Amino acid sequence: MANLTTSDGTNIEYLIHGESGNAATVIFLHGWCSNGFEWLPYARELPSAFRSLCWNARGHGLIKVSDDCDMSLSRMADDLQELILKEAPEGAIILGHSMGALTLWRYIERYGCNRLQGLCILDQTPKLVTDDDWSLGVYGNFDQERNERFCQHLTDDFTETVVGLIYATFDGGSGTIPDNSYVKRLREYLSSLRGEKLLQCWQSLTEADLRGALAKIQVPTMLIYGDRSQFYSPEVARWVHTHIDASQLIRYSEADHSPHAGAKTRFVADFNGFLESLSLEVRSPQQR
Repeated sequence: MANLTTSDGTNIEYLIHGESGNAATVIFLHGWCSNGFEWLPYARELPSAFRSLCWNARGHGLIKVSDDCDMSLSRMADDLQELILKEAPEGAIILGHSMGALTLWRYIERYGCNRLQGLCILDQTPKLVTDDDWSLGVYGNFDQERNERFCQHLTDDFTETVVGLIYATFDGGSGTIPDNSYVKRLREYLSSLRGEKLLQCWQSLTEADLRGALAKIQVPTMLIYGDRSQFYSPEVARWVHTHIDASQLIRYSEADHSPHAGAKTRFVADFNGFLESLSLEVRSPQQR
């Protein structure tokens, strides 16, 4: 694990795969309550001309944060800027899944696209909470009142509430939680996290409205969405595609909110093909 001490004194860990040299850099940003190890199998599949960084966002992974650690989306965007400046000052290609996509969009709001060479967004809406004018959030009907109930449930039982969110059983949802080894490991992992800090993070995510950030994207962007996402309808993918100029939308008909996991072979081929299409643009000046 490599480390970045951020400007506010927080320690961020990240995995590095591949050599630096003249290699272009890919940064993988994971979802809420996940960690960088999720992306290591995909980092190992990158073309040899690319190296990768798989970070643990603050409050995620094994490093414990201080009680007063800022868990906001804006602070995570600042962390991303500091990581890019340290590891890829000439620019990076960023993949953001779920919360990682929100982090990337907030980054673009704050810093623009000058240090970005390409983007890949996986199954995310720019606004989680629904209202009278927005139905493309979580489940299509996750309004502020429902979010407040969810936050209270996180306070009461963090682990089971996150499991319920994932399997759409929260608040009368129609999903079911399977009784298998994966769910057992998931519960064990979630119980090791600081629920109160991740609740603060969730509250920041649900306060965000990043619809305006999409129009600021000025680099090649690939969108991959699962048609069977437990969180978002296919209309979310179409809306995001429409609002990012010259974006490429790929939909996986059998995949859920984690299309990379549900169709790994296809995802690796699609993402690596995208990287190869960027090869001229992302070469370092020494290679040109």
